[in-house]
Amino acid sequence: MKKPNTTTAPTGNIAPFGLRMLPELREKIELAAKENGRSMNAEIVQRLEASFEPPVVDESVVADRLLIMLRRAAQLEMEFEQKQLGLDLDSE
Repeated sequence: MKKPNTTTAPTGNIAPFGLRMLPELREKIELAAKENGRSMNAEIVQRLEASFEPPVVDESVVADRLLIMLRRAAQLEMEFEQKQLGLDLDSE
């Protein structure tokens, strides 16, 4: 008979780790674990593992912000050039 696929390591390979936390944090973890269908331990482990992953960047958000910055830079450049032309005309 084929063994079921599991995503957890055998418990013999996992070192126990005592953890103290404030009751408020424990409540948040309990709630998150319940919402995600995990044990508290699995929730804590998942969150710790995620903290070591590189952040996910939404390229469309970055592109939108870059476009806004480029438009603003172009606008500032035009305003600067207009002021320079105005100053040059006044100095003659």
